Amino acid sequence: MATTNRESCCVTDCIARVTATCVGCPQVFYCHEHYLKHREDLGRQLEILANERDGLMHKIEQQKAEPQQHALMKKIDEWERDSIAKIQQVAKEAKQILLSHIAKFFPRVEQRLSPLTDELRQKPNMNYFVDTDLTKWKQELEQLKTLLDNPPDLKVQQDSTPLVTKIQVKITSSLLLIRDYDYISVYDAQRKRSLNGDHRIIRTLERLLNIDPTKYKFKLA
Repeated sequence: MATTNRESCCVTDCIARVTATCVGCPQVFYCHEHYLKHREDLGRQLEILANERDGLMHKIEQQKAEPQQHALMKKIDEWERDSIAKIQQVAKEAKQILLSHIAKFFPRVEQRLSPLTDELRQKPNMNYFVDTDLTKWKQELEQLKTLLDNPPDLKVQQDSTPLVTKIQVKITSSLLLIRDYDYISVYDAQRKRSLNGDHRIIRTLERLLNIDPTKYKFKLA
């Protein structure tokens, strides 16, 4: 609070004599009544700020207990869900295409297997087969197995374009430092002023900073 030589209060429609200015807004001049109202308004704003601070502290404690609930962690969870959904959708479409073509391919393999089946059924009954026959049948059978697993006109391969983008956690700076000393400076200033008996701001600051006023020592200006 500071006195001034200005004659009238700057508040609209107020013609009372100026008695004070506020350090935070020195260009505005107040009469005694409006100065007290101004201080009350500042006190309410500080109390709101303190309540928001308490809410933030509560949120911090909750997230310390359950770090998986952090907002950034939820972003990773969302990316994971979206990526899985994209992969599942593409896999589903690819399977549908493959199944329709494989269904047409089976008869071709069966057709090539039919002569071998006939030979295996006939020659053993006639006792008319030799070592070379067994070797030939084994080779034909292996070729058909390979053909079944690897159709010449069907391939499953990955596209060079990534289906999902890689997620990264980038750390660009050190942890945020809470500047309690700024609040303490305000507290010191408020305690050193009488504030016309208005102690609400002081009490709010004590709650904000967890200060015990009976043990607190003022900092030197």
